[in-house]
Amino acid sequence: MCGLTQHKQIPLNNTSGKDYFVGPIQGDWMMLLDHLDDRGFRYDQDRLFSTGNIIGHGIDSFGATKLLEFDWFYSVHGQQEFWLLVGETDSDTRKEHITNQGGNWIKDANYMQLDKITKNIRQKMPLAITIEQTWGQIGLVHSQAPSHWDLLSKSYLTKQSRLPFFTRNEEFYHARRGSGLVTSGVDFVILGHEQQDRVVRSGNRIWLNGHNKDGFTVLAAEELVSVCAAA
Repeated sequence: MCGLTQHKQIPLNNTSGKDYFVGPIQGDWMMLLDHLDDRGFRYDQDRLFSTGNIIGHGIDSFGATKLLEFDWFYSVHGQQEFWLLVGETDSDTRKEHITNQGGNWIKDANYMQLDKITKNIRQKMPLAITIEQTWGQIGLVHSQAPSHWDLLSKSYLTKQSRLPFFTRNEEFYHARRGSGLVTSGVDFVILGHEQQDRVVRSGNRIWLNGHNKDGFTVLAAEELVSVCAAA
């Protein structure tokens, strides 16, 4: 699908640092850095995992794409990144993205800049990531999760069957109504997509808020258990 990778496995190789998670950045990368500083993020030891939509409606999407060049930053792709790639060859999608879906910044980027950005998206932003921890595994995907993580991590999905995992939001609204949603095969799944005002949890799935007037929620891996217990 537009040359995008389906899954990436991140091994347990960060024993000296912490792993943190954040929801949609939507171009507000400077605000993100402020939140990382507040959390005491160590750029030489810690890692940050994003739920995608690092570009979008915020003030500096072009600047946000440079996060992909740092070895401490990881992200799945979201709907914003997908629109950008489809828009390379589909003029209607490009026009809709620029006009109505947060892609206005594209008009100010030249061909070489966009070529570098799209290559980085294809190489560094898969549909799903599995992050190994000493106590288990964390799954990362943009908007929805399967009932068993193996569907994303081990099965081959067609272009059409991948779409719901970064475009659909029904599970999020089920979660807000209190429905129990569980993904087996991993301990937790971290998602984003929606611009909610708080962290939403259902079963072992956690939707992180991002890009709102109050800023981002940045959670460390060891905080996920307490988030689920409190929700």
